[in-house]
Parts: sequence; structure tokens; C-alpha cells
Amino acid sequence: MCALTTMEMAPTFQHEKTNMVVRARPCMTVYHYRVDPEFGRMHARIQTWFPFCIYVCLNGREWLSRRMDKAGVRYFRQDNCFPLD
Repeated sequence: MCALTTMEMAPTFQHEKTNMVVRARPCMTVYHYRVDPEFGRMHARIQTWFPFCIYVCLNGREWLSRRMDKAGVRYFRQDNCFPLD
């Protein structure tokens, strides 16, 4: 779908004499959004500075509804929920 960038505070390493210290510093972060045929909408948050932290978020409810559709299971969906009758 799209990719967005932003500056965020992120943990990075800084060398101090003989030690490595973790410091929070401004870092470019990329949010990559896409629609997967199996999992539906998902996004990844990618930090562009060492240690390159990556977070991937999947919509489990979308995946579940697609699996139930394939299996022929009847269900009721309200927004992003499966409420009981």
C-alpha cells in the first residue's frame, strides 16, 4: 500500500571509552504497510539505525475470518470483532 517515514526516539548504542552504552536517540523509522492475500492488512516498523529493531504487526482477526470463509464456517462479524449471538 505505502511506506511512511518518521523521526522517533529509539534505543541505539554509543561507545564510551571501553564500554557500549544504550542511549535513546532520534532515529529515522520506516512504516511499511501492505495487504497480504493470506493475512490481510499488515505493517512493519523498521528502525534505520543500529540495532535495526523490526516489528511486524498482523491482523489476526482478518486471518481468522479468511480461514473460516475457506472452511465454510458461518460467523457474524461486527467491525473487527466476532461477537456472540
